[in-house]
Amino acid sequence: MDIPCEIVKDLIVMYIDDVCSEKSREIVKEHMEGCTDCREYYESLKEPVEVKTISDKYVEIAKEPFLKIRKRNFLNAVSAIVVTAAVFIVCAFVVQEVGVVNDFFFPKKSAYLVIDDNSREWVRVSIEKQEYKDHIYTLNDSEYLSYDSVFFKKKITNSANSEGDIHLRIKNTEGDILIDSFTLKSGTTYECDLKLFEDYVIEASAGEGRYFINFS
Repeated sequence: MDIPCEIVKDLIVMYIDDVCSEKSREIVKEHMEGCTDCREYYESLKEPVEVKTISDKYVEIAKEPFLKIRKRNFLNAVSAIVVTAAVFIVCAFVVQEVGVVNDFFFPKKSAYLVIDDNSREWVRVSIEKQEYKDHIYTLNDSEYLSYDSVFFKKKITNSANSEGDIHLRIKNTEGDILIDSFTLKSGTTYECDLKLFEDYVIEASAGEGRYFINFS
């Protein structure tokens, strides 16, 4: 049977892979016995194909730019974390250790009462304001409470160190009662609706004992 070489060459591929029929194998084998060209084609396909691998040297060269990018990104991230932590620590130190900054952002005033009897009469509270100047804290007394900073939260706290409950009321400078009597147990806080930058009179009534009141 005279079969064209083009068809035989197509069959040779299946012949090598052993996926052709027995009849096709006989045709290919018989054809190659008399055809030098197809036999050489068959031999060329049987030879192993040399696959060139990339040497480790070139692999490392190819990886180097990516490694540099990763290293740079890592260093940038670490630098950002370090800078952020440093800024946070410095700010915390400034707020806690620099008195004027602390007083500015966290203003507070206080009052200390010593009541010698149980008459529970109303007494006027003298307000102490702690001020920081020339690295020295000083206490200045005032007859009035004034929330003279926008950072005041307008809270009144009966310290946990007080020796009991205390009753307070708030008046304006003309003597009118603005907030009637309210009770503060030891360690509790009262939020008052007072205006900033105005003077108020604080009066207290309590049993015998020592009382510490904070205004923040």
